[in-house]
Amino acid sequence: MDPRALPANWPYRSAAARRRVGPIDWWVIDTGPADGPVLLLLHGLGASGHSFRKMIPGLSARYRVIVPDLPGHGCSRSTARHRFGLKPMAEDLWKLCQHLGVTPAAVIGHSAGGAIALQLALDTPVPRVVGINAALDHFEGVAGGGLPDDGAGSGCPALHRALGDALRGVPATDRPAS
Repeated sequence: MDPRALPANWPYRSAAARRRVGPIDWWVIDTGPADGPVLLLLHGLGASGHSFRKMIPGLSARYRVIVPDLPGHGCSRSTARHRFGLKPMAEDLWKLCQHLGVTPAAVIGHSAGGAIALQLALDTPVPRVVGINAALDHFEGVAGGGLPDDGAGSGCPALHRALGDALRGVPATDRPAS
């Protein structure tokens, strides 16, 4: 979707911008205190950052909240469809974080976003992951076509171990967002 087609009252439209990083034209919401600890929110397959519209107000009062539309979803576009697997997606998200000059204190992922968040934590210095109804197992049939296998069999054992160390004491800023 072209972000210019979004209604004027679209949640967080004024806090979102295009960010071109490599083959991906990201649509990214960036809100909350600029110097606050960063939370990266990742939506699931077939969704968009809009999925978090009701969570953002509570989080952005004390955290810098970054919510990208994943490539091929919402307003983000990619010319590299071969990068839609867990590992390449995590690599591209890390490049986006580097472009924004941030290291998330935690990544919150819903559904397939939870699996991507765990892969990101395995490959980068992201210290904490929160999975909301995280899709961490192999799915049979049509449901299994959403994300390719990451090459580690079911793709899950290491991700499950990482979840065990997930969210421990993410600090918040003492200043509310202005």
